[in-house]
Amino acid sequence: MKIFGPLYDVAIRWSRNRRAPALLTGLSFVEGFIFPVPPEV
Repeated sequence: MKIFGPLYDVAIRWSRNRRAPALLTGLSFVEGFIFPVPPEV
């Protein structure tokens, strides 16, 4: 999906950073509030 392409690219870039655990934890936390959809859907 075109909407999530930029977010995916940012997450991949952040995963190469030395602070990746903190960055990706923050991203997951924010994503839980923005897209409160259960994983089963």
